[in-house]
Amino acid sequence: MPDYRTERSEKLDFTVFILFGLGVALMSHILEVFGEHTTSLPDVTAMLGVSLALLLLYARHALRTPHPLLRVALFRKRTFGTAVTGSFLSRIGIGGIPFLLPLYYQVGLGYMPVHAALLIMPQPLAAMALKMVAPHILHHFGYRRILIYNTMVLGGLIALFATVAAGTPCG
Repeated sequence: MPDYRTERSEKLDFTVFILFGLGVALMSHILEVFGEHTTSLPDVTAMLGVSLALLLLYARHALRTPHPLLRVALFRKRTFGTAVTGSFLSRIGIGGIPFLLPLYYQVGLGYMPVHAALLIMPQPLAAMALKMVAPHILHHFGYRRILIYNTMVLGGLIALFATVAAGTPCG
């Protein structure tokens, strides 16, 4: 990505920072406790309401402020909204793989931990290797083209994990 900088930066609006920070932090906490079933549904619903209220107050304030923390109006641009949505969904899918697949291999398919680790090892190795060449690839093909094709290929590759079954050889 190009390095865009302005001559002078605006002062941080602490009201907006608190609204957005608390709203996102509370939403993150809700996702954590909801998955663990340690908090009652009415409590989770109340926290969700508070979180959404904080984020809506932030959005209202951000639309009226000349220099908001995060410009909500950017989401009106189709390319920005598509890029953020695609990136978000891709990161959720790829971010869960290192946690879910070893469990699936061990608990679901009965593989030994070392076999599960060996099956996962290509992912971090590929990620480390790609860090070195990613800037060149982005420069050559362009960010938009890479984003579109990467999202489609990544979705297909994640879908291929559905073909792994108990009879699939592990190495």
